[in-house]
Amino acid sequence: GRLGNPEVTSTMVFIAEPVSGTDGFGDVSATDVVVGDTDACAVAGGTVYCWGKNFDDSLQLGIPGTFTQTAATVAHPVEANAGVGFDNSSVTDLSLQKGMNSATAACAIEDGTVYCWGFNGNSSFASLLGDGGQAVDTVAVVSSTNGFANTNVTTVESGNRHTCAIEGGTVYCWGGNDEGKLGNASTSDAAVPVRVASTTDFDNTNVTALSATRHTCALEGGQVFCWGANDKGQLGNGTTSASDTPVLVSTTDSFDNTNVTAIATGWSHTCALKNDAIHCWGANGDGQLGDGTTTDAATPVQVLEEGDLDATKVDGLALSSHTTSCALQQGDLYCWGGDGAAVVNRSDLDILAFIPPTGMLGAREASGPNRTPAHAPVFW
Repeated sequence: GRLGNPEVTSTMVFIAEPVSGTDGFGDVSATDVVVGDTDACAVAGGTVYCWGKNFDDSLQLGIPGTFTQTAATVAHPVEANAGVGFDNSSVTDLSLQKGMNSATAACAIEDGTVYCWGFNGNSSFASLLGDGGQAVDTVAVVSSTNGFANTNVTTVESGNRHTCAIEGGTVYCWGGNDEGKLGNASTSDAAVPVRVASTTDFDNTNVTALSATRHTCALEGGQVFCWGANDKGQLGNGTTSASDTPVLVSTTDSFDNTNVTAIATGWSHTCALKNDAIHCWGANGDGQLGDGTTTDAATPVQVLEEGDLDATKVDGLALSSHTTSCALQQGDLYCWGGDGAAVVNRSDLDILAFIPPTGMLGAREASGPNRTPAHAPVFW
């Protein structure tokens, strides 16, 4: 049910289909869309709607009557919880954890406060809701602790079984902490928010943007910092060693790591936008770095501007978990990297503006990898 359309029964769909919904979904335009491995959520008129699979005991859909393992083939509003102050009527930001087909959670900001719902831990895995593992089968309010007031949060971003938030320019994270993706100089899981560590280069007082998957990246002072998994060089510091504290992405001949305006992370690759170029680093087996090769890069390489792609006109970036990268340019979408059934079937492409292409690279049928950007149509 991850397509949100019960009339679509195929396991692989290469052209976009409209999402069906209940309780007013479709009456107003969606302003935010997030996609996980087996589920998706959207904000429309300030209300969060979700659809897809409630994986095992995850309950990440948050839908009345489906705080069970019942899947939803159409979009339903997440159940409000007056007991913690969640009305589900004025949500401004939304995130959905990527769990590689396992139990995950979703989080939303309403009136400056972060709320989460879904999987909240067991004997094998960390609690993911940030409330100390207290909530069961309901929306939880993230705990106020370790300097995190949870009253003026501006951004929430979820990765692989962890979530981070910006409050007052400072990043706090919670959930699973394998390979140090919480950034607090530890690899221990955190059931409540912990402050990302400050370093010589990273103050953690003026962060403006976040992106996360197996690793986490942040923008501070126009520079990119990353921490967590680094097996393919996705931290961009010239190594393949994981880091449990933020590291400064390396400069290269074409990338000076200043005046960066946007960042996006995939499972094992990262991209950044400056006013004159897009740069990517990490895994490149399907050409997802866009430099015309399939060679991994532990430092930034410049994306080749094919066709009409012009980095000076790009508005945002989005990466699928594994093999695809996209740039939104004045209403047009350009993508590069992997295509094909395997990619489409497990996609958790999180497009920053809701203008998806037909298929991963804009093709109506699966094809091979594109090592340089290809133009994808914006209308289906």
